[in-house]
Amino acid sequence: MATNRLIGDYPVIGIRPTIDGRRGVLKVRESLEEQTMGMAKAAAKLFTENLKYSNGEPVKVVIADTTIGRVPESAACAEKFKKEGVDITLTVTPCWCYGSETMDMDPKTIKGVWGFNGTERPGAVYLASVLASHAQKGLPAFGIYGHDVQNADATEIPEDVQEKLLRFGRAAVAVATMRGKSYLQIGSICMGIAGSIISTEFFEEYLGMRVESVDEVEIIRRMTEGIYDHAEFEKALKWTKENCKQGFDKNPDFCRKTDAEKEEAWEFVVKMMCIIKDLYNGNKNLPEGCEEEQLGHNAIAGGFQGQRQWTDFYPNCDFPEAMMNSSFDWNGAREPWRNRLVPAQRRHTRGAYINAMTSPPKPPQTRGPAQKVPLVGGARNCYNERAAWLCHLRGVYATLLDRPGVCTTGRLPQLFCCFPAFIIRDMLPKCNWCSKFCWDERGALAGRLFCALPFWGEGRISGRVDGGAVLRGAAPDAGVRDSSALRASE
Repeated sequence: MATNRLIGDYPVIGIRPTIDGRRGVLKVRESLEEQTMGMAKAAAKLFTENLKYSNGEPVKVVIADTTIGRVPESAACAEKFKKEGVDITLTVTPCWCYGSETMDMDPKTIKGVWGFNGTERPGAVYLASVLASHAQKGLPAFGIYGHDVQNADATEIPEDVQEKLLRFGRAAVAVATMRGKSYLQIGSICMGIAGSIISTEFFEEYLGMRVESVDEVEIIRRMTEGIYDHAEFEKALKWTKENCKQGFDKNPDFCRKTDAEKEEAWEFVVKMMCIIKDLYNGNKNLPEGCEEEQLGHNAIAGGFQGQRQWTDFYPNCDFPEAMMNSSFDWNGAREPWRNRLVPAQRRHTRGAYINAMTSPPKPPQTRGPAQKVPLVGGARNCYNERAAWLCHLRGVYATLLDRPGVCTTGRLPQLFCCFPAFIIRDMLPKCNWCSKFCWDERGALAGRLFCALPFWGEGRISGRVDGGAVLRGAAPDAGVRDSSALRASE
C-alpha cells in the first residue's frame, strides 16, 4: 500500500513548540521547556496514530529540534522543515510567546496554532495575539483551543481538542496532497450541466492544481490502435467476469441487446477503465513506440463528459467510474483515484470538494422505514419483517464500491461505513457480491451498464430494484447469516 503513483511526495506535518523566551532570574523559559515539548510530542503521536495518507500509510510528522522562543530558533525550525519537505505546520504552546518572532512566516505552508487552555500562563493569550499577527500579515492560520480549563501540569489532550486537531490535520493533508497535481477533463460539458464547466481559475488559484484536457476520441484511438496494457486488460476482464454479476435487463424483448452485444459492452467498459487509468498516471507497460502515452497527466482527479453524445453511441463510463472510486480492483487493494471525480456528468466542483475528504461522502439518498418500501421507488416485494430501514440510491453510482454496508456500534446498524484501502485489503477475501450490474432503457442511453453496490460480510444488507439499489438492514437481533434471506426479488 506504500506505492505512490503520483509525481511528488506526500505532505509532511511539522510541529513547532513555541515558548516564552524570557530567561533571567525567574527562569521562565526553563520552567516551561518540558511541558512545551510534551505538547508537541502529544500532538505528533495523535497525528501518526489517527491520520493516514490515501495509500494507507501513517502521516509523517517531524518536530522542531528545540522549542522556539526567538527568531533564530524560528529560522532553524524553518530550515529543518524545508529539508524534511514539510507542507503543514502546527504551532503549539502552553504559555505566552513573542508572537511575530515565533510565528510560521512561510507563505506556502498550511498553518494551525494550538493554545493550551490552562490555569496559569494560558496559551489563549498567545493564540489570540499570533492569530492577529497572521491576519495582519495575510498568512491564514487555524486557531485551536480547548473548551474547558485544565490544570497547568495536565498532559492529556481533551477530546474536543483532539477532534479539532484531527480535523485540521485531515483537511491540511488533503489540500497539500492536491497541490501541484492535475485535474484531467475527458470531454466537455453536455446536457447543460453547469457543474461540468471547468473553472481553471478555481483549480489553479484556489487549489494550486493544473487543469489538463483530453478529447474523448483519445479513448477510441487507444482502443483501435491497441495502445493499452494488454496483459492488464485480460486480467481485469477475467476478474470482472468472476466478480461483477450481471443483473436483469429491463428493456422489452424487441430492443434488448443480445448476449454477444452485452459481452462486447463488458469488454469495452473494462478496456475503457484501463485506458482512463493510463491517461491519469501513465503506464510503463504500454506498447513500444508509445512513449508519450506512457507518461500520463499526473492527475489526482478528473472527469468524463458522460450522458448524451458518448452514451448515445458507446457504453457509458459508469463501470470505470465505480472502479476508479474504489479502494480495490483486480490488482487487490490500492489507493483510489478519490473520485466521484470521474463522474458521468463530471460535476468537477463537487468532485474537488470530495477529493478533500479522507473517505467517500454520503451520496444523495431517499430514506424511509422499511415498511414503506413497496410504496416508493418502484420496488417490488421488498418488505421483510426483519428489515429495520431502507435507503434508495437510484442513480447513485460513484463511491458505492467502497461502502461495505452495515456496521453495528451497539445501536441500530449504521449505513455506509467507509473503510480505507488498508482495511479493505483484509476484507477483500470476504467479499460477497450480491448486487448486480443491470441494463437500463435502450433508448437515449443505449445499452447503459449500471453499477451497483457490492455487499461485504454475512448478509446484513442486500437488495436491488430496477436502475438503483434498495438496501435493507436487518435489526441487530435478527440473526441473519445468509444474504439470500434478505435479497429483494427481481
